[in-house]
Amino acid sequence: MLTLCALACLPLMSFKSGGVERQETAREQLTYAAQLRQLHQSAHGKAREAAREATVKAYEAVHEYYPRALEEGAEAYFRAGELQRAAGELKEALRLFEAATRVSPSTAVCARAMLQCGHVQRRLSAFRKALASYEKVMRDKHAAPKYRDRATFWKARVFLLMHREEDARRVFRGLVNATEDPLTVVRVYDELVLSAVREGDLEWAAGIIEECRSVLEDPLREETDLGRRVRNAFRHMRCRARLKEAIIERRRARMR
Repeated sequence: MLTLCALACLPLMSFKSGGVERQETAREQLTYAAQLRQLHQSAHGKAREAAREATVKAYEAVHEYYPRALEEGAEAYFRAGELQRAAGELKEALRLFEAATRVSPSTAVCARAMLQCGHVQRRLSAFRKALASYEKVMRDKHAAPKYRDRATFWKARVFLLMHREEDARRVFRGLVNATEDPLTVVRVYDELVLSAVREGDLEWAAGIIEECRSVLEDPLREETDLGRRVRNAFRHMRCRARLKEAIIERRRARMR
């Protein structure tokens, strides 16, 4: 197990290609990088930045040293992408997530990495590329439904960022009809109500909330952990506060 002292001495170690110490197996190489990541989390200031750079190199070395170990290599690229994304290094994060999609033999890892590509592209305002990334996940019949649902949701959110409100509502409606997750249904209806409020149709917005209640009638009555989570999500939809504010604003406008 590496220590903070060992991290500080990294530049003095005997390295092979790429400046990363080679381990016996791909799994050990991945563990080595994970240990560096733990040290990165406890570092501060310039030491944290140096630790991040060392950790990313260590993750990239997994595939460089063991190109046939695709599962470990894909996971390593994905973890390195997470580090760069958290540090605000979005272009580097995108490169690493894309590498994970190319290497991964796992549908789940590939779908997760492609979702992250879409998220990073969205943050970079590369909206058309983000749409393409989300659509790749949506079309992947081998991807788990939860990943296809997430991709569909974020495709609609990108349409909102592109000021394509009708397209966003169309995609949200499609997701409501396709998903089997009641919590996803709540999130989608929340967005639909907010869209109606932006259109200024407050009666329509209130009606959509009631529609959501009707669609979720059975899950809302369930005395299960999921039922409690659905009730909590339904009660705390963001749109409720925004609709209330809009109603107050309308009343004030009429009194002027």
